[in-house]
Amino acid sequence: LVAIILFLVTTLLSGCVKIESNLDFRDLEEVKISHQIISKFGSKLPWQLNFENQLKQTYENRDIYQNKEGFTLRNKSIEIKQVQSLLNKFLQAASVSTEIDLKNIDFKYDEKNYFLAKRYFFDIDVNLDNLDYIDNLEILINILSPSRVEILSQNDNVKVSENNINWELEPGVKNHLAFKFLYWNKILISILFTLIIVSLAYIILRNRYELGSNLPRLPS
Repeated sequence: LVAIILFLVTTLLSGCVKIESNLDFRDLEEVKISHQIISKFGSKLPWQLNFENQLKQTYENRDIYQNKEGFTLRNKSIEIKQVQSLLNKFLQAASVSTEIDLKNIDFKYDEKNYFLAKRYFFDIDVNLDNLDYIDNLEILINILSPSRVEILSQNDNVKVSENNINWELEPGVKNHLAFKFLYWNKILISILFTLIIVSLAYIILRNRYELGSNLPRLPS
């Protein structure tokens, strides 16, 4: 995802751009993806303008915000099973803009069902082994999860804070990230909580009634 931009940046610049992609998994039925490209020069370079035009043609259901320094693309909410396809559209747009054959991002996930939650496992590969190191180029992927996240792969370029992952991609290598988190079934939890409250209220009322009927009565 961010990879594509990285490719882009590599071709026409020597490290003067910050590329940031955001994956919001807090609602897995409505995943939100956005990309931001900011020029450190304060004005856009020719490759950026070409890439922006290509993205506008590639994506239909999106919102775009732009000024003379940067460009932000926000996709409409999608299901989790559509994430890989959307990310690779981004790569394809980069390929067209740079005339470089970019490798697709490998985005895999699995889930285990529990009574009140699902545990999701993610495995992401972004292969940048055909790119040389570029000084002063920032390539970041930020991931938001619905609960505390646990990293499963050894990675010095990853920072974790509660439910937030900050992943800095490194050119010239295959970047890999594996992590997991719990996704709670809020509807089922709400139903269960309501049933508990109703049951407690019924038990209290019943005990009061039984207590009242067992009290001694005054003689008439």
